[in-house]
Formats: sequence, C-alpha cells, structure tokens
Amino acid sequence: MTPDHKRNWKCQECYCKMPKVGNSNTPLRPKDSDVALEQSPSSENSNITFRVKNIPNRTMDISCSDILGDTAIEDNMERETINSGMITNLTLQNISEVIAQKLKENNQNIVLQIQTTIQAEISKAINELRNELNQETNIIKEKDKQRKIEIEKLNNKIEKLKNENESLKNEMNELGKKITSTAPINDYYAECNSKRIVLHGLSELYRESESDLHNRIVTVFRDIMNVDLTGYIEDFYRIGRNKTMNRPLVIELISKRMTKYLVNNNYYFKKTGLLVTEFLDRAARMERKKIWEQVLTARKKGLHAVIKNNKLYVDGKPYTHESKANETAKTPAPPQTRVERRKTDHSEETKCSKVKEYSFRNPRTTV
Repeated sequence: MTPDHKRNWKCQECYCKMPKVGNSNTPLRPKDSDVALEQSPSSENSNITFRVKNIPNRTMDISCSDILGDTAIEDNMERETINSGMITNLTLQNISEVIAQKLKENNQNIVLQIQTTIQAEISKAINELRNELNQETNIIKEKDKQRKIEIEKLNNKIEKLKNENESLKNEMNELGKKITSTAPINDYYAECNSKRIVLHGLSELYRESESDLHNRIVTVFRDIMNVDLTGYIEDFYRIGRNKTMNRPLVIELISKRMTKYLVNNNYYFKKTGLLVTEFLDRAARMERKKIWEQVLTARKKGLHAVIKNNKLYVDGKPYTHESKANETAKTPAPPQTRVERRKTDHSEETKCSKVKEYSFRNPRTTV
C-alpha cells in the first residue's frame, strides 16, 4: 500500500455503522476486480499485483429492503461474504507490499549508513595521512633550516680560515722581505764593526769612572803612537766576565780611517804589555778561528800562510777549496826521524807561543 492508500483506508465495520445517505437513484455497479487486475499499470515491481478494493454497495435504505423482501437480504449477505474474502486477501497482499517496501527502505538506509561510515573512515584516513605528511614536511623543513644554519656556520669558518690564510701569507711575505732586508742590516753591523778596535792588556781599576777611563785611553795612544784621540772616541766598553781582571776594551771611533791606521800600526805596542786588534763579532771570530787553523796546517807543511782581509793567502795566492783538493791529491811527505820530529815539535811550540802572544784571545760573549 502506498501512503495515500493508507490515509484513505477505512475500516469496513466502522464504515457500516456510519449513517447512510440516500442514494436510491444510483444503480448497482458490477464486479470489476478482474478488470482492475488486468488494467493495473506496469510498475517497477512487476511481480506485485495491485488490486482495487471492492466496497460493498450499502446504499439501499430500509425502505428498499422492505420492498424487495427476503431476496434482497440474501443477495446482500452473499455479497458481503464475497467482499470480506476479498478484503482479507487484499490486506495480506498490502502487508507483504509494506514489508517489501520497508525492507527496501531498510536496505537503502543500511547502504547509506555503510556509505557514510566508509566515507567517514576514508576521510579520517585521509586526514591522518595529511597530518602525517604535514608532520613529516615540518620535520624536513626544520632539518633543512638546521642544515642551512650549519652551512652558514661552515661558510663563516671557511671565510675566517681564508682570512687567516691571507694574513699568514702577508706575514710570510713580510718576513721574507725582512729576511731579504737583513743584508743591509748585516752591512750596517759590518760597517759599525769596521769602526771598532780592541785594546788588550789595559788595567781595570776599581770603581773607575768613564771620564777617567777616557782620559787614560787618550794618554795611552798619545804616549805610545803619538796620536791624539780626543774627539774621535764615540763609545767604549769592556767585554768578558767581571771576575777576570784586565778585560779587553772595545773602543768605537768616529772614522774608519783612524781605525785602519791604528790596526795597521799596532806594532808600536810591542813590549808594552798592550795590544791593538780589529773588532770581530761572534760569527767573524768563528770564521777567523777556522782560517787560523788552516794557517797553522799550512805552516806545518812549510808554506807561507798569511791572513789578509779575512782571507787566507798561501805563498801569495788566495787559498780556496780547489787548492785544498790539489794538496790532498799530492803524495805524502817521507817519514821523519826522531831527531827531526823533536826539532819540528820544538819549533812549532815556539811558533805557537809567539802566535798566542800576538794572536786574538779566545772568543767571548760581547756585553
């Protein structure tokens, strides 16, 4: 049954109890249940047959029943029994139709609920995936930021290292320039040393002032060499340890000419207990020591060896490594006898003693 049929449906018993309207002029309608079944329109549910209700014709009044008599009453009773059977059949069919419709509605509702639940679960899963993706993207972004910060720090460190390398390069270049510029410094020291002389053997007095020592130096050179050094002496100081007496005295003069004159004419100081020599720094003293050893070896061999301008001259020729190699290549001298050895040893001792008297003293630290 459709909802319209449900609304318009009325109970037959209640309808029979209702007061009748006079319809004596209306004719009786024939039985049309079969026609209605045949003319029922085809619907979606073709297997269900819809039948029209046959409402009993109760329009006859009491007056009509009185007129017709018992025959009319019997006909009405037969019709009522037929109509009641039809009504029961129709009610069962209507109930089955209602059940089928309700089942369809329930199925539709179940399908809708399933669809809604599936959609909700899908939406939840999509939201969860989105949240996970957002979290992962946020983590990746944070890592990228940290990496950028680390890269910036590394770039700053690299720039600092580059600056340090550049500064070190500049310092190296400056040091190289200074090293290259040490040559003029060495020239300056050599020039200063060329203006200095060393006076050996001058007595060292207790608590002697500089002016007294200056006057003594001037008088010594005036008495021995007849040279007045007033105005030529720029500075003077003693070298060596304080414990030793009569330490050597370094005298710095103003002009090179005066220093050369005093060194070249140092023979005036013979037999006076004093000695004038040129000033040598530590490196020059080491070189002079090596040269002097070569002089002694050459003199032992009977050669004439002399030092001139910090160079060794053997037999009037400058002594070089080539000449040394030639000497070593020569044949050795014949062996000497005991007497000759004694004579040579005695002569060498006397020569060494004389050399020590007029030679430079052992190198000492400058003050």
